[in-house]
Amino acid sequence: MRFFSIIRKSAICLLFLLSACASLTLPPETGTNAPLGEHSYVLSGRIGVIHNKNSFSGFLTWRHRRNEDVVLILSPLGQGVARIERSNSGVTLETADGKKWVAASTDVLTRRILGWPLPLEGLHYWVMGQPAPGHVLTRFDHEGHLVHLEQQGWVVDYTGYRRQGGMMLPSSMILTCPEVRVKLIIDRWAPA
Repeated sequence: MRFFSIIRKSAICLLFLLSACASLTLPPETGTNAPLGEHSYVLSGRIGVIHNKNSFSGFLTWRHRRNEDVVLILSPLGQGVARIERSNSGVTLETADGKKWVAASTDVLTRRILGWPLPLEGLHYWVMGQPAPGHVLTRFDHEGHLVHLEQQGWVVDYTGYRRQGGMMLPSSMILTCPEVRVKLIIDRWAPA
């Protein structure tokens, strides 16, 4: 537990430093402070990815609104790895060296540039503890929390929930597909 406390404190310090000097940043806050239940949120946490024999771990900050996403992926030392923007017109991914790529889906673009897929199209529902629209297999616990879902070629297992603003929201989850395993630990939720 002490290790995660140190990591959390380090992450907070790194996020403050990054806000002052990183070239990959979130756009300024705009709009209303919609409640989390309306699927407009900012979350920050940790991400770990195992893909074939490669692995990556770092930090993630994600602002989701109805028709747009902005995701920052940071290295364990807080350096910008990628900035992903999704809107109705498509997806762009910018790396720390200023190179930009465009594609129709986040899955395709992250697989091509980062080497592993990030399924934002479904994940923005899954992080709320809800299945995305469409075909899904689900399992709930005795309190009605989603603990397992299979959708869009992914298996999502929820390993923790936390009360946030009157809602029980996932605090950790593991996503797997045949070629990749992604562990997401959500440290902070806020309205967008």
